[in-house]
Amino acid sequence: TGVSVILPIDLEAMASHRIPAATSVLNGAGEMTGRIAIDEWGTLETPIFLTSSMAVGRVYDGAVSALMGRFEHGFLGEPVMPVVAECDDSDLNRPFPVQVDESDVRAAIAAARGSEAGACALGVVGAGTGMRAFDLKAGIGSASRVVRPVHRWSDEPEQDAPSYTVGVL
Repeated sequence: TGVSVILPIDLEAMASHRIPAATSVLNGAGEMTGRIAIDEWGTLETPIFLTSSMAVGRVYDGAVSALMGRFEHGFLGEPVMPVVAECDDSDLNRPFPVQVDESDVRAAIAAARGSEAGACALGVVGAGTGMRAFDLKAGIGSASRVVRPVHRWSDEPEQDAPSYTVGVL
């Protein structure tokens, strides 16, 4: 199908700053490289790459090549270990031969843009091309909420409490 890249902050900023992250398994299956590091450290060091089940390895290799080619000393001065997650599209996609390659990864990185550019592409795009949900054609969707932390013994946030956008793709 394709490759989608989630770029929470500018790529150059990601190369020098870890960002808070967490994982949660909702269906008990699904391959995801880099998950142990997120669970252990609570941070994300690279963009998140989404692709079809059979292309996880190719996208990982393509991401390493693209990111190390762009940032000679890796991210945070260390080798990159990209986060690549699968989107099971096996019912609507022909898994063999694997059709994703490094050029698709590089194109997805180039297409990734920050929130100032507006909403991301949704629907039957990138990794969502072959998705299915409840026997119906699916794709990539999103939801977000703006939250302000509340002290555990209070019902309202403090006046100067910062707000955060929590997003789901």
